[in-house]
Amino acid sequence: MSRFSRIFACVMTVLSAVCLLVMTGVMCWQVISRYLLDSSPSWAEQLCLLLLIWFVLLAAAVGVRESTHIEVTFVRDGLSPSVALSLQIFGQLMIVMFGLSLIAGGWVLLNVTSQHVIPGLGISRSLAYWPLLASGTAMIFFAVEQLLAIRNRYRIDHTWN
Repeated sequence: MSRFSRIFACVMTVLSAVCLLVMTGVMCWQVISRYLLDSSPSWAEQLCLLLLIWFVLLAAAVGVRESTHIEVTFVRDGLSPSVALSLQIFGQLMIVMFGLSLIAGGWVLLNVTSQHVIPGLGISRSLAYWPLLASGTAMIFFAVEQLLAIRNRYRIDHTWN
């Protein structure tokens, strides 16, 4: 599971980086075409917004696996090990709940916007909401992986005590 998780996170990181690079290139083109060519492309802003959504949500899911999300540890560090363990488990369960809410909300948005078209791009608006499903699913998967790691650390710690 850990090997698959590492590969999955790597793929998501690469996709996120590609979105960021393309978005940067499109924004540069928009600035050049607006100020040098006096003709700004109508599709550039909408494409950048779409890529931003994909970039942020994919990167956020990887952040769950890598534990690079915002976490206040000074309170947990001052507590007893059993309470700190409970807080870690609670935190991962909250990430699972957040992932489920992304999936549920994303599904609703996909259904509502499937017939809408993004102006300037001519593609379905629902394409902007697919990363909610992908990110939510990945967050759940990575949080479950973290819960299993916590369980394994707890077993190892209590085997030696």
